[in-house]
Amino acid sequence: MGLFDLFKKKPEETKAVEAAAPPVEKIKKPRKPRVKKPVPEPVIEEKAIAAPEVKVLKMDFDPTNPRLGSMELDWNPEFVETLRQAGYSGIKEEDIVDAWLRDVCRTIANDIPSFDNVRYIQRQDAGNGKTIFS
Repeated sequence: MGLFDLFKKKPEETKAVEAAAPPVEKIKKPRKPRVKKPVPEPVIEEKAIAAPEVKVLKMDFDPTNPRLGSMELDWNPEFVETLRQAGYSGIKEEDIVDAWLRDVCRTIANDIPSFDNVRYIQRQDAGNGKTIFS
């Protein structure tokens, strides 16, 4: 006889217990009405606000006349909105970016130091391997 056999009920005892006890009717509990669980709405993640951005995609110039050239830019809508808030106006986005680019070019041109007060050095050949600078 094993250890677990001590805890098992003998078949004769179970029959006697069943005969002595009156039959118990099982009371059925009323069912809860099925409630449809609400379907959660899909979570729409807000886009992170992108930083204003502009890139130079291509830059060309004419080798025979380097003053002529062109630039191809790429920008995002946040960049145009930033320019509008800064006071640039235009019907199309291209007009707004063009006005901004003109201002940038003017600023660069104005930042170049003026050479009005520069002394020019003149070089003269004095002969015998000597040079005069004045």
